[in-house]
Amino acid sequence: MRIPEGKRRIFQISPTQAKVLVCALGVLVAVVDFAAPGDINIAIFYCLAIVLTVWTRSLVWLWGSTLVFLLLTFGGFRFAPPPIQTHPSWIHWTNRGMTASALILVATPFFRLDSACLQFLSVPSPPRSSYTQL
Repeated sequence: MRIPEGKRRIFQISPTQAKVLVCALGVLVAVVDFAAPGDINIAIFYCLAIVLTVWTRSLVWLWGSTLVFLLLTFGGFRFAPPPIQTHPSWIHWTNRGMTASALILVATPFFRLDSACLQFLSVPSPPRSSYTQL
């Protein structure tokens, strides 16, 4: 869709700017998650960074950052200060596992959307002579 000359996009971001934002948000969430007690799960906010990877227009960035955020999700419990409440550790690991599942679920539609767009764009256009025959 073309934008008329006089109008501008409300929110326009380049792939490079998106990559910087994804990294910055990922670092911010990681710092807070590693500083918070283990039973406080801040890792769910990695979802915001995964959504930002859409503007990178790169499947490598989408799945690469998702993998890094998955590792940081479990590292946030492993290397964070001890939990405030004394629950069995399997409860906290299960909570982090569900957060990891949510991160994958957030990334999957964007992968499907990007694949559909790439497939649509790769369809060859019909030869010019077919238009004249109509």
